[in-house]
Amino acid sequence: MIDKQKLQKLLWAEAASFRADCADWKRNTEALQEFLGEKTVEEVALELLADTEVIRKDLESHRRMLLAAVCDLGAIGEALKSDMDADGDELLGMVIDLKAQNTRMLEWLKDISRTSGDKGAVMGARQLLKEFSE
Repeated sequence: MIDKQKLQKLLWAEAASFRADCADWKRNTEALQEFLGEKTVEEVALELLADTEVIRKDLESHRRMLLAAVCDLGAIGEALKSDMDADGDELLGMVIDLKAQNTRMLEWLKDISRTSGDKGAVMGARQLLKEFSE
């Protein structure tokens, strides 16, 4: 495996010295050749292109996996939303039922406070009416 960072530094040094037409160009070229050993620059370039293709394929695979995970999370979110909507509907139904029961109980207490012959029951019903009406 090629040390890509070192290769990059050597290539930049050679390219810069070549463009500047300076005396360092020969020294930089020799350092690059020593680093490459038996390989040519073209062979190294082909290896790097192959590495790049592998990385590109891995990236595409990871992108697809990430997209699938996002879709799964979206589906989970929709399912949870549906559950929450159902729970909300159920709670609303319970509140409506409790309000109806409360109304019937208040009517019953009003009826007791008007019609009962038991003074204690009348007083208790009126006290409960007072508390519930607040």
